[in-house]
Amino acid sequence: MSIQVLIEALREFLVIIPSILLAITFREYIVGYIAYKLGDTTPVDTGLLSFNPFNFIDNIGLIFFIAFGYGWGKQIAVDFRNLKKRSYYLYFELIGIFSNFVLALFFMLLIILYRPSPVGYIYNLFMNIIKINLNYFIVSFLPLLPLPGGRVVAFFWEDYNRTEFFCLILLFLFFILGGGNVFDVAVVNFMKIIE
Repeated sequence: MSIQVLIEALREFLVIIPSILLAITFREYIVGYIAYKLGDTTPVDTGLLSFNPFNFIDNIGLIFFIAFGYGWGKQIAVDFRNLKKRSYYLYFELIGIFSNFVLALFFMLLIILYRPSPVGYIYNLFMNIIKINLNYFIVSFLPLLPLPGGRVVAFFWEDYNRTEFFCLILLFLFFILGGGNVFDVAVVNFMKIIE
């Protein structure tokens, strides 16, 4: 393996990993913060309400991110029984989903305003952050555990939690058979706004 190949692999790593960690950490921090504001102190009591990405790494979700560009993080500890209203659980799940869309828009705005060099690291990093967050936003709507869409279903139907293993198999099959290509088209078309 040549030095050039190693350098390219390192560059790719230094773009992909920070993008994934930012998407996961931002999402879970927002969810924890909203839950705290709505009456649940669990995120603070457990010390997880922070921007430490290692609090939110889910090994399987990270593998999915790296392999397919779509994945998930470990859900921040929240006890919806402590919320002032049980229905608030749905609010912060939806806010969590849309937080990734907002983060993608923020970095799109940065690129539009500052126009970093298209061949530079900053441009590649920002573009990857946008792509990962849009991917995370879109895949979150799938009604499969452990994705937020699946957690919303489980909120209404508690027995649905028992299907998580089968949901993971379905997710794997979906992406391995190219299902993510449908989402890729939507992401690519949306990112044309920058061009």
